[in-house]
Order: sequence, then structure tokens, then C-alpha cells
Amino acid sequence: MNFGAPSTSSGMLAEDPTIQLSGDPDQANGPTPSPFTRYNQPLPKEWIPLYRRPMRTPTRKLRICTIGAGISAMNLAYKIHHEHDLIARGIVSELVMYEANEDLGGTWLVNTYPGVACDVPAHIYTFPFEPNPDWSAFYAGGDEIWRYFKRTVEKWELDRGVRCGHKVERAEWDEERGKWMLEVRNKDGVVKDECDILVSAIGFLSQWRWPDIPGIDGYEGHLCHSAVWDKAFKWDGKRIAVIGNGSSAIQIMPQVVEKAEHVTNFIRRPTYITPGLGSSMIGGEVQYHYSEEEKRKFREDPEELKRYRKQIQAGSNRSFDMFTKDSKAQVAGKKATADQMRAKLGDNEELANKLTPDYEVGCRRATPGPGYLEAFTRDNVSLVTERIEGIEAKGIRTGDGTLHEVDAIVCATGFQVDHRPPWPFIGRDGLTLAEAWKDEPTSYLSLCAAHFPNFFMFSGRTSLPSLPLPPH
Repeated sequence: MNFGAPSTSSGMLAEDPTIQLSGDPDQANGPTPSPFTRYNQPLPKEWIPLYRRPMRTPTRKLRICTIGAGISAMNLAYKIHHEHDLIARGIVSELVMYEANEDLGGTWLVNTYPGVACDVPAHIYTFPFEPNPDWSAFYAGGDEIWRYFKRTVEKWELDRGVRCGHKVERAEWDEERGKWMLEVRNKDGVVKDECDILVSAIGFLSQWRWPDIPGIDGYEGHLCHSAVWDKAFKWDGKRIAVIGNGSSAIQIMPQVVEKAEHVTNFIRRPTYITPGLGSSMIGGEVQYHYSEEEKRKFREDPEELKRYRKQIQAGSNRSFDMFTKDSKAQVAGKKATADQMRAKLGDNEELANKLTPDYEVGCRRATPGPGYLEAFTRDNVSLVTERIEGIEAKGIRTGDGTLHEVDAIVCATGFQVDHRPPWPFIGRDGLTLAEAWKDEPTSYLSLCAAHFPNFFMFSGRTSLPSLPLPPH
């Protein structure tokens, strides 16, 4: 910097008053007092020198690590590498994404059970930057979604910095250095890393769990979980037990009833089985397959595709009032849902009473389930609402003493959804996230949590993870 006084006022205005750097941002730091005092009083430990560059000038490049490399992480990668070009602009030094699985795809990689599909319309379950004119149907199956995901990642080179087969096992905030210290396990052992910003992109359907039922290890038949489906399993002519009535069980049931000898569904509490999200766009039908002519039109006219996507999105958003307690929409929605459930059960009052909740629609995630309710009208399908006492060698024992003998048990019992990591995640003053959230997970806009600096979350505890990605 030239400290000489400009000879004229125009020269003074033309001269840059800030320090010109040669590459090290710390060159712009002002002097640090020695001794570390002001007016003979110690300076606070938070004191920093004056930075002689314009406001918001980056002082260092930020290194970002994500835990997980699914859809959310790839949206972040697009914004960093393309939309905001943060690496080329010198704001971010590197984006590293740790993925525990050996391949990319998140929930659509690991969930391969029969009937797996997304209950959000495909055209709004889409990367905003990569509309897909070639979706085969209004609701896409899991394999088609996975292939679209892989294709998009490859096209935009979003997997730069992805490290598959790397599972984060420890994260600790270093207050002195302002960094997250990571321990990551791969096939060769544990490696250490550090970053300025840590992002959780693991989603809420990543930690599947076996049901906590006594005797499950002693069962002699075929035992499987929906999240780790055995593709070699054949259910033809077998007696099948399906435990649970969440989205996985609801999708599996219609797939196995045709060839199984008998299917028994064990549930603890009822759930609303609703029409598909946005199904008004397809006349209330359970599915709609796009013609080649429609797909060609979407390919040739991006604005028409955008208009169609926005129409689906607007229709979905208009139903939000159904989630407002005691609203007219909610009262009407509860009655309409109960009525259509009863109709699909063949007006069987006993089944309707067992399968229809008494709480308002929206208190729990409503689940579309084409074919699920209809399955109970078949002679080879049974519903059991008695509490499961235990699992024995030949089957499932319920609270009324009945032993339900089955050849296979499908545990569609869900995931760990309390958002507390099962490994040490340590913030300020040694506080773990598990301890901080032991009673109630709290966060700011579901994005970040107190005492965990520079830590951000996708699909946090109070978010609405089922909301679609808006087209732009």
C-alpha cells in the first residue's frame, strides 16, 4: 500500500485505501497490541485486529465437508460448483462428501424392496436445475429415480470430492481453531480430517432398525428388513408376516399377496391411507403413465414442462390448509379420507374401525398406498392388531396367546428418526448432540443447533422433508 499522501483530491479519491494482498489474507490484519491490553486493561479474548479490506471480503477459503452424498448433498454441490461458483471465486477451497455406501444414490440405492416408489409426483421430485422430460409415470419407481440421480450427477460432475465407503464416526468442534475435527472409517481403517463447515446430509431414512421384539434371533424362517431387502427371496406359496404399516409395508403388501399362500399384517396403530400427493392432476387415479407424445412435447418445449411442473406444485401447496388444526379443509379431509378408506375395504366396518385413525389428518405423515387396503378384502390376507409378545422359532406370538406360524417375516419397521447420531458428535464445552437433544431436538429453522457452530443440516428435525423441490 502507498502511504504517501495523494497530491490532489482526485488522486485521493482514485487511490484504493485498502491493503493490496500478495495472496495471504492475514496480511490485511492490523497490529495486535503487545502487551495485550487497552487503557491498561486486558483485552477480551474475543478481540480481533482491524481487517483492512472491504466488508464481506473473504479472509480465508472455507473447506466444507458433508456427511452423506445423496440428493441433498448433490443440490449443495451444484450450488457450490455451478450456481454460485464458490470454488473458482476463491470462497470455498474444497467440498468433500463422505458417503458410507460404496455407491451413490442414498435411499434409492439401498431401498430395493418390491414396489418401492416415491409418493411425490416425479416431476416435482426432481433436481431444480435438471428437469426430466422423460419420467415414465406420474409417480416414479425407485430404480427409475436412482438412474435419474446417477445420470444427473455424472452430467454435472457433482461427484467431485465424493468419497464412497467412508463412514463418519466422530465429529468434534475445536473452539480454539474454529474447525470441526472428523474421524472417518474406510476399508483401510480410520482417517482424520478437518473442515470449517460441516453439513449433515444423511437424511432421516438412513439408520434402519430391527424391531425390539424378544426372540427375534431365534426365528427359524426367512427374516428380512425392508431397508436391506434380499433380492433372492421368493415368496411364492409361502406364509408371510409383514410387521408395520408405514410406507414400506404399504408398498410391499400389494406386491406379495398375489403369489403368497397367506399374508398377515401386524400393526400397532392405524394410519391414514390417502390418495397420492397431487393426484388431482391425474383425475384422482392411483397412477398415470406418460405417452411418448407427452414426453416428446416436454423435451421440445422446456417452458411447457416448467408450466406443468409448477401446476403440480401449486396443486400440492393448495392442500396445505388440511394440516391446520380444526380448519374446514382438515375436517373435510378427515371425513373424505375415512370414507374412501372404507370403500376400498369393501365397506367392511370391522376392518375400517381397525385401520382408520381417530386423530386428525396430518398429525402423522399420511401415506398413499395403492392396493394396500384392497389387499385386506382377499381371502389370503389377515390383519392382526394384537400386541406382539415375542417371536418364536415357527412364528409370531401375540398378546392373546396365539402363535401365528409363518415361513417368512418382513420387518417394515422403519428407521431411527430422532436425528441423534449414534456416534460422538461433540460441540462447544464437550456437549454432545445426543445429550443436547435427549428430551426434544431443537434447532433454528431445522438448519442448525445451538452450541454446534458452523454445523448445518438438511431435513432437520422440524423440517418438512416430503416437500417437493420447486422448479425455477
